[in-house]
Amino acid sequence: MKRAAAMPRKRPTKKEKEAAVCLTWRALNDDGELTPLLDREWAKKQSAQQIIDRFNRLVEYDHWPIPVAWGGSNHPTNLTPLVKKAHRQKTAKFDAPAIAKVRRAKKKREKERAELMFIAGALSDNEYQRRKAKAKSKRKAIIPGSKASPFRKKLSGKVERR
Repeated sequence: MKRAAAMPRKRPTKKEKEAAVCLTWRALNDDGELTPLLDREWAKKQSAQQIIDRFNRLVEYDHWPIPVAWGGSNHPTNLTPLVKKAHRQKTAKFDAPAIAKVRRAKKKREKERAELMFIAGALSDNEYQRRKAKAKSKRKAIIPGSKASPFRKKLSGKVERR
């Protein structure tokens, strides 16, 4: 018996492979169950590029494990795709407070370092005063009439010191 000639197999393109990966993504729904991010029946009627575009509209890329504020890069090893809602919750609840804490600590260390350098004689008095003035100039401006203002206005219209 003769064997029929095998048809050459068509290899999937890079776009088709990327679209296939997009279709494997699952997300938690409101009931806490994992459901497909993209519907397969819908995807059957779309091109690979349309599937990828829809996926990119539903997903944001989180800089993990090193946030950009701490020197992280956009290298693929530092990017993690997350569903938009989950990414925004993570950023608001964990990332933003942690980044703010590190900035506060850094600012405090810089101030302490300048004081130690001045005491040790490694920093001139002029340089120390310049750095001190620069730190003060970064303070927020006080809005007239606000609680931070040294004055208050009574209902009668009279202005007095707090």
